[in-house]
Amino acid sequence: MKVTTLFAACLLLLTINAQAQEGNDSLYVRRQPEPPKEKWTDRISLGGNFGLSLGRYTNITLAPLVGYRFTDKFMAGGGVSYIYSRIRDVYGNTLEGSVYGGRTFAQYTIIPNFAPRVEYEALAVPYYSYNGEGQRRWIGNPLVGAAVLFPIGRRSNFGITALYNLTDQLNQLYSIYGSPWVIRMGVML
Repeated sequence: MKVTTLFAACLLLLTINAQAQEGNDSLYVRRQPEPPKEKWTDRISLGGNFGLSLGRYTNITLAPLVGYRFTDKFMAGGGVSYIYSRIRDVYGNTLEGSVYGGRTFAQYTIIPNFAPRVEYEALAVPYYSYNGEGQRRWIGNPLVGAAVLFPIGRRSNFGITALYNLTDQLNQLYSIYGSPWVIRMGVML
């Protein structure tokens, strides 16, 4: 009887030991390290547009943007715009002026490399009154469209954006665009 009691006690101890090794409360279990938290400054993107055309028709465009990635797919931000234009006709007459203002945007990437986008830009556009005096008029342009994004780094991309100006017919006299379609190319870092 002592042998069977001893055998039963050994079997019981082996069972308890095997169950203790199955649990995750052991000191020897490797814990997975938590991924590092992203700082809010890592979600800021800088970029914008730059354009240059020289000759009889000179156009210089500077439009820096700052964006914030609220999620991995949603980004919003804003920036300033400055456009200098000069036109020389065949007789040597020159007409020049500047357009300036700001814009805000929001875009949501629905599939990789494609993001619907909305923008609103307010521009101070020069125009000449009937008496020849130069004046400025603020024009608001709500724009809707999409961007095709080409990654050029871990967080940066080159984008081609096609936007439709919803108020082109209302502001046609003062519009800086020759069409309701606005095509832009730029980089976000």
